[in-house]
Amino acid sequence: MWIENRDQVDLKINADRRVEIISPVKVIHVCTTSEHLHTTMFPDSIVTRPYDIAPLVLFGIAGVFIYPRFYRRTPSLFSHALIISVLPEIATQLHMAFGSEALFDNHLNIAHFLKIIAYFVPFVGLILDYVYTYDKQRFVTQRLEEAQKNLAQRTLQLEKINCRLQDELDERMTCPKKTGHEICLF
Repeated sequence: MWIENRDQVDLKINADRRVEIISPVKVIHVCTTSEHLHTTMFPDSIVTRPYDIAPLVLFGIAGVFIYPRFYRRTPSLFSHALIISVLPEIATQLHMAFGSEALFDNHLNIAHFLKIIAYFVPFVGLILDYVYTYDKQRFVTQRLEEAQKNLAQRTLQLEKINCRLQDELDERMTCPKKTGHEICLF
């Protein structure tokens, strides 16, 4: 599709970027200046933080269905680390949803520590996967260089043999007839 007026398109893109930047800033401003925010903690109920149930369910679904399928499709250290990281993520959400009764209590602090571990595990898996890939690439490169060197040596050997055979063929083609009993082979 040919764009006739490029300036209008650029203005629209810039306007979209401004909206992407300004919208979160406005939400933060409203939340920080509002006198009454929605209640998110219910200390006297079984589920003290009900908004943490949704992530708990999502991590459970990811740990049981999505991550194992991803691991079967692309087995790697990273995909395995994702499966392992579900355990601290679920423990985090359990501490947040059922244990934390106030801001900065023990359950909240434990949950934040577990969240650090949950983020660290896939990070380590990704780094180990990159190291493994780099080592594998280096090994393959070395093998290719060795094969290329062997191929070059074999090529030189074959060229020498070819020259020698060509000389023998030339000799037989120009065979001198001394006595007439020699046979020249073509």
